[in-house]
Amino acid sequence: MKNSFTKKDFQRMYNVNRGIFAIWCEDLPTNIIKKTKQTFKPNQIKVIIEQFGIPPFASEQEMSYIKSILSKKYELL
Repeated sequence: MKNSFTKKDFQRMYNVNRGIFAIWCEDLPTNIIKKTKQTFKPNQIKVIIEQFGIPPFASEQEMSYIKSILSKKYELL
């Protein structure tokens, strides 16, 4: 199992297209989302999930990873 998520992963897990995800991300801190291809670190994943909620279309493996991230403390970037 991979230990990171990309924008495409989040788009699939929330079942939204790229444009909708980009609009959602406008409310996130500016240092989390980049316009280029990006792999998110655990602290960034935590912020995204806290903002958008638990992704309804995440696989069991992804949910396990999400739960482990949410249970740990991370410094914000």
